[in-house]
Amino acid sequence: MEYLFNLGFNENEIKNIITTNNEVMDLSDEKIKSLVAILINIGCKDYHIKNIISANPYYLSRSITDVNNLISKLSLLGITHLETTFDSNPWLLNKDAYEIDEYIKDEQFKGLSLDEIIDNIGSGMIGE
Repeated sequence: MEYLFNLGFNENEIKNIITTNNEVMDLSDEKIKSLVAILINIGCKDYHIKNIISANPYYLSRSITDVNNLISKLSLLGITHLETTFDSNPWLLNKDAYEIDEYIKDEQFKGLSLDEIIDNIGSGMIGE
């Protein structure tokens, strides 16, 4: 948890994170660093990272493999600027790749084109 302080979170912010997701107490700094590294690798700046973790502390409990699979899925769909996508919709990081497939199928059933659906995902218009 020391790593959260290194990221610039203050004591109150960390308390809020723990209150929302008490699993954070049991996470190693290595796990947190690995999840933050994923965000850095897609272009997130410090302010994106703080916003994402503050708004969605459950991200820290995600499987690294699942997050990487989600990012791969979104990239394959052609969604660019994932840093702004996740900054505007931090809860998207809680989705699994298969949930994106299901969302696409459901939205196509409603009559939306794949391009419209991808635009909706990229602009943060996918539900929690």
